[in-house]
Amino acid sequence: MPSLRDPYPEFLEQYNTAKSMAESAVANGENVIVFGVRGANGKTHLWNELDIANKPQYTTHYDTESISGCQNLWIETIQQTDVSYLEDLFKRGDSPYRLIEMPLSLCN
Repeated sequence: MPSLRDPYPEFLEQYNTAKSMAESAVANGENVIVFGVRGANGKTHLWNELDIANKPQYTTHYDTESISGCQNLWIETIQQTDVSYLEDLFKRGDSPYRLIEMPLSLCN
């Protein structure tokens, strides 16, 4: 049985891919949408590991209601409707963004 200390290979592959995508997006100043199911899939761990809290150019949101503007956002969501709304917002504002999907969870 996989655990937080011993995740299964598919989960590790998902996380490492997400980490590479997020590092690239942050280096390029892109908005980041981290989308995944509720539970232990690495969304917040990724935020912590990349130290987004100490990157003053980024603001972090966990829903779309508190968003004003569309530059330098890090958004964690479990709602597909949020993803659709954000993609439309960023496209209309001609703002680069990266969608990082994390569907696998250690809780499944």
